[in-house]
Amino acid sequence: MYKLYWAPDTGALAPQILLEEAGADYEVLEMRRQPDGFTEPEYRKLNPLGKVPALQLADGTVMTESAAIALQICDEHPAAGLMPAPGSAPRALAYQVLLFCAADLYAADLRYFYARRYSADEGAVEGIKAQGLKDMERLFDHAEANLVEGPFVLGEVYSAADAYLFMLLNWHPESESFLAKRPTLRKLWEIVRKRPAVDRIWKMNFPA
Repeated sequence: MYKLYWAPDTGALAPQILLEEAGADYEVLEMRRQPDGFTEPEYRKLNPLGKVPALQLADGTVMTESAAIALQICDEHPAAGLMPAPGSAPRALAYQVLLFCAADLYAADLRYFYARRYSADEGAVEGIKAQGLKDMERLFDHAEANLVEGPFVLGEVYSAADAYLFMLLNWHPESESFLAKRPTLRKLWEIVRKRPAVDRIWKMNFPA
């Protein structure tokens, strides 16, 4: 059994979606957010950075970093079809989009929501936040422009990259009006939202 160290509306969403998609047996351990992260002493022993998610594998190994966790789940459950065949061109594209989401879009979100982490100068905070939102918009526009076949990143084939992109789409501060201007991303969001795996955990992650 997996153990997913989790909190609602965080980077744990995509790994949890993939665990559900794979039909994996997992336990959720809820972490409580504090101003300086997730500070439970036992959790800090597992992840000194104090971020969620973390995933304990069946052999006791603990992984952090949501994109790495996502790929591990795919590798451990190949029958779920969450990633294309290794070495294939679709696999390369899925890697590209997943890492674009994790390295670029996720970072822009953090600058917007946690601007104070990026400067010791209080006067710089609003500028960092504004740039984070500007970067978010620019990067989502890039994603919109490159989803030319759709409805998924790989055309008709759903993959872990879609689950990760879906997670980030939920974090835009004005998600409804934002998606209204980007019909391709909106269609992807709507289709992924209707998947049974997502529906089962939706209220858990977004209780309001």
